[in-house]
Amino acid sequence: MPGFLARTWRTLLGGLFTAMLAVAATPVAAAPAASIISLQGKGDVRGARANDWKPAAVQQALDHGDFVRTRDMSQMAILFTDRTQIRLT
Repeated sequence: MPGFLARTWRTLLGGLFTAMLAVAATPVAAAPAASIISLQGKGDVRGARANDWKPAAVQQALDHGDFVRTRDMSQMAILFTDRTQIRLT
């Protein structure tokens, strides 16, 4: 009987460990690095791997490596996940 219990515990723990590895290996969408919290005038956003600029919008999420720019007479505020805020003019 003790051998049966030991095998049962090993099987149970092995299955639990395998399940934990599967969960850890599952890709999770990365949280945005920042977001545009204010935009007066016009601004643009370009993805890290994109070639074309697209109009920026308030509450737009920004990923790591994204580019932003403001147009003439415009301002933009960006809030990073660590609560750092920058303003562009």
